[in-house]
Amino acid sequence: MLLAAVDLGSNSFRLEIGRVQGAHIERQGYWKETVRLAAGLDGGNRLTKRAIESACETLARMNERLRGMKSEQVRAVGTQTLRSAVNVDEFLLEAQHALGYPIEVIAGREEARLVFEGCMHTLPPSDERRLVVDIGGASTELIVGRGFAAEQAESFKVGCVNTTLRFFKDGMIDRGSFKRAQVAAGAAFEEAIEQFARAQWDEAFGSSGTAGAISEILRAEGWSDGTITSDGLLKLRQAIIAAGEIRRIRFPTLKPERQEVIAGGTAVLAAVFDVLGVTEMRTARGALRVGVLYDLLGRRESRDLRDATVERLQDRFAVDRTQAQRVAKIALEAYALLAPGAPQDMVKRLGWAA
Repeated sequence: MLLAAVDLGSNSFRLEIGRVQGAHIERQGYWKETVRLAAGLDGGNRLTKRAIESACETLARMNERLRGMKSEQVRAVGTQTLRSAVNVDEFLLEAQHALGYPIEVIAGREEARLVFEGCMHTLPPSDERRLVVDIGGASTELIVGRGFAAEQAESFKVGCVNTTLRFFKDGMIDRGSFKRAQVAAGAAFEEAIEQFARAQWDEAFGSSGTAGAISEILRAEGWSDGTITSDGLLKLRQAIIAAGEIRRIRFPTLKPERQEVIAGGTAVLAAVFDVLGVTEMRTARGALRVGVLYDLLGRRESRDLRDATVERLQDRFAVDRTQAQRVAKIALEAYALLAPGAPQDMVKRLGWAA
């Protein structure tokens, strides 16, 4: 059986197709296109017509690779840019037609949960508590958990694209602009320092394209073995500032599409290191798209991982479960009368809300 995940990120769109082998999903195909959706927002937080057209062209190409797959085998998710776009409904109307499948705009915490699950399926098993940092185009997800369970998960509205556009919009970089970018990102993370500070986890991983690009630069320059370290980040920061302009940032392993946002991504990651007390970080593959695949697999096998998430929230906030079950029973009975043919997933959502 094949399953597919489409990740409509703020920087890139990704498609991953996997074949189910028991409880494991083996990659069958992976495609990525840089779209820069976050850069397509105008001053009123509306996606421009040009941005929508470019995104739909990419989705149409992905549709060709998904041809023949049933809707229950495919899940497409949108992230921070679509969460903030005021004309998201206009976008979805065209984008879903181009892709040929429904597109779900997921909440920041749901994105974080899926990122963690995806990473844990690609890392060796461990009893250690792990911090996962995922720097996207317009948001950064921080997650702490053990095994496959995310215990703390938050999404912050700072990423490599929106940070670059805000602080290096003219393409120029100096010490002052880089410091302002890092301080602004750090201010966003400060509100959650108790949840994600060094005492809350044992090892740290970076799961994004930003972390992967930085890791490869540090390895190629001889600044580390590929592990992202505080010293390596400092050297990278100095090299970026010395370049003076985004177009002059040159590293052998740095791809052209990543060159445009590496300054913003480095500022965000440096802020994570400073605020959370990270001294070294390794990279992790998988992230959101792999988490979506395993989430799909769980739903098909009646092992919906969202059930476990709701149970953890009940424990965390000391929910009166007996009362919650009474509320759920009444709500579901009313919903069955109002919408007798409602999709099962909507029934589940109402139950979880109750």
